[in-house]
Amino acid sequence: MRKLIAGLAAICTAFTLTACSNGSGKDAAPSRDEIVAGLNEGFATAIKETGRSAPAGLQEAMLSSFVGCIADGAIEQGVSAESLKIIATGDADKFNDLPEKDDALLQKITEGCVTKLIGQPQG
Repeated sequence: MRKLIAGLAAICTAFTLTACSNGSGKDAAPSRDEIVAGLNEGFATAIKETGRSAPAGLQEAMLSSFVGCIADGAIEQGVSAESLKIIATGDADKFNDLPEKDDALLQKITEGCVTKLIGQPQG
């Protein structure tokens, strides 16, 4: 039993050290919470500027799920750490400065989230 616990402790320590070393420093991608906060801030700015209650006809109750879906997709599908940092700033104007590859990937993710949350577009 002690060997099992010691082995698990060693694995956990190695995993923690790896996670910490990969997640520290200026090159580290922001956390999911930071990405969600940045997306929320960016959408809030866009909503104010357009005067709409929610972007693309989304109901406000769905906005949280929509933002979470985009954040999860961005992380899971490999949007670059640099682009995730830009998103996490919440500066909607900077969202347009993302590299073309990440912008295209985020467009695909966003379309997938819309379909997932409100269904297939008609027409």
